Amino acid sequence: YNTLDCINGLVEMNRPDDIKKTVTALASIMRMSIKGAEILTVRENLSYTEQYMYIEKIRYGDSIHFDLDWDPGLKDAAIPPLLLQTFVENAIKHGMISPDDPFAIDLEIFIREHTLHIRIGNDGTRISLEQMKKLLDFDASRQELLDFDQKSYGVQNIQRRIQILCGISYGLSYEIRNNRTWCDLTLPVLEHDPSEKTEDLQ
Repeated sequence: YNTLDCINGLVEMNRPDDIKKTVTALASIMRMSIKGAEILTVRENLSYTEQYMYIEKIRYGDSIHFDLDWDPGLKDAAIPPLLLQTFVENAIKHGMISPDDPFAIDLEIFIREHTLHIRIGNDGTRISLEQMKKLLDFDASRQELLDFDQKSYGVQNIQRRIQILCGISYGLSYEIRNNRTWCDLTLPVLEHDPSEKTEDLQ
């Protein structure tokens, strides 16, 4: 809805090139969200994340800055779809105080000790580390229906997906460092195989 409002504003400002690019970016994200893929490559996830950030920069202009630092050798590493875009979106939603103030997001992707790390930093510090620890507490061996905190559904959903798919040694953690909030997601290092099923990741 925010993107559609943004497009409406571009129409009023008579900016056809930006309208075309924004509609294309929105279509790509929507296509991915209904595609139903269980696993995508880092490269594919980054493509959708960059489309999303294009839309956000149209909305917020120069006040938002996005910096990407990653090893291109990881382009074919397998991760769940829309994972990167979700965390960037959360950083903006929960970290940005005012759209008029400068706001920086850093996305880092690297391997350390045979583990894939996806680290997202942002300028916000309103997060409660104690509350996040409680939200992320999850036992993948429990089979009963689990409740979600409606305000943190996205984070809880990702944590549970990762631990069910990859094991309890992987998942999310948060810290506040140098007046910035950092989220670190750990995953096993796997190469993407289009024929591979989700069960193969267990």
